[in-house]
Amino acid sequence: MIVGIIVQSYIGKRFVHLGEWILSKIPFINGIYNAVKKLVESILGDKGQSFKKVVLIEYPRKGLYSVAFVTGMSEGEIQEKTVQKNINLFVPTTPNPTSGFYIMIPESDVIDLDMTVEEAFTLIISGGMISPPSHTKNVQ
Repeated sequence: MIVGIIVQSYIGKRFVHLGEWILSKIPFINGIYNAVKKLVESILGDKGQSFKKVVLIEYPRKGLYSVAFVTGMSEGEIQEKTVQKNINLFVPTTPNPTSGFYIMIPESDVIDLDMTVEEAFTLIISGGMISPPSHTKNVQ
């Protein structure tokens, strides 16, 4: 919380700008920083989430499960040529969720999860070592 207040202040913004300028001068680091920054802004930015929700799918084969992010519904020619209603998903890789696979999958093959996008990213980046808390409600 304190870090957030400092970063949002004028002085904090100047320090962040200076840090970004320094990183922009380092060739290899600059590319990594910009890619991660764009990804984080698109996911967590105020302009809306690119990843609408977190789901579980059987991927890459039956019996193995992967966490994926819903990016939208299949439309246009692709939806017209397929029999079932399809969902567009991004399946990130571990430990670098900036890379992954774009797949279209029948909506009936998707298992909805209650975890947040942030919790899913923590799970993916940690390679499964940090699991989010259960969001299921105990019925008694």
